[in-house]
Amino acid sequence: LNSPEEPGLAAEVARLFLQTPRDTLAKLRAAFLRRDLKAIAEEAHRVKGSTGNVGAMRLHKICDTIEREGREGRLDPTLLDRLLAEEARVEAALRREFSLGR
Repeated sequence: LNSPEEPGLAAEVARLFLQTPRDTLAKLRAAFLRRDLKAIAEEAHRVKGSTGNVGAMRLHKICDTIEREGREGRLDPTLLDRLLAEEARVEAALRREFSLGR
């Protein structure tokens, strides 16, 4: 994402990614607790959209699985833990890579 014309573009995309998923992850967690498959699929879709922008392909794949399973009316309950663990790993990596504090 960095280019000579826009050297800070990658850092800005990372910064936006780190700001965006907080609410969406909270909504996704709440939907899991309610077992609201429609809301789970919708929120997973939102998170999935932003993961591709930062190259977080494992997180993207987990979101895709959650979205698909939610739409199909079945859901592996371990997926939420996997999603949250991977999101934490991606957040730490982006903060490290771009020297972004909390």
